[in-house]
Amino acid sequence: MSYEHDPALEFFNHLKDEDFNDLVSFMTLNNKGQYRMTEELTQMQSYKTYYPKHSLYWQAIAHELKCYGARQQEIEEPGKGIAYQRIVVNIMRYLNIRASMADHVEKSENILLLTVCKTIYESMQIEDKAAFHDFFEIPAEYTIETNQLILFLESMLNENGLKALQLTVFATHILLRTITKRDLYLAKTLLLNDNLLTVEIKNGIFFDDKNITNKSASAVWQINLVIVLIVISMRKLFNCH
Repeated sequence: MSYEHDPALEFFNHLKDEDFNDLVSFMTLNNKGQYRMTEELTQMQSYKTYYPKHSLYWQAIAHELKCYGARQQEIEEPGKGIAYQRIVVNIMRYLNIRASMADHVEKSENILLLTVCKTIYESMQIEDKAAFHDFFEIPAEYTIETNQLILFLESMLNENGLKALQLTVFATHILLRTITKRDLYLAKTLLLNDNLLTVEIKNGIFFDDKNITNKSASAVWQINLVIVLIVISMRKLFNCH
């Protein structure tokens, strides 16, 4: 394993062991708790030596992330993977979101995250929307139709404060539960609202198999999206320190 420097992932060097729990678990284990056939992290010597002290082998985790995303998107340069920003941009383009490699990675992440939040919100029940407005202190009259809600959430994400972290964790947690029935570790300590922890949305709202020739493509992109959202949560957590 040779980790190729990626400025978008260097913040991993400043995280605590527990901050990696969600990412390592999701990249290595499937919904049945078995090792994924596509993962290579658990075979690395640094993993075998330091697990579960994730901060001591963060380079291996970053390397696996770059290679994992590349393998899933079938564009890997053998042994190197691709830049994290490329993974984000590819997902955005797949979802028909305007994206550019020239943008700062956090700008791309926030645009993707805002789209995810909007899609989740539109699928929520009325009572869940009320809890969402209450927890994030959003005026009740702010709606998607008038664009006030989107502007409010966009401003929140750009501020990189506690609310931005909680909003990111909420979106990641809900998508993770919808796709895999698993909970996000960070959500247990950052979303102190039972209604938000149990929000249910329709699976498949981000990906439509009807227009995909490869029947497994939808699942592949869902996994990539969840991984990126987990990384965004980790970055928001780092920015709060």
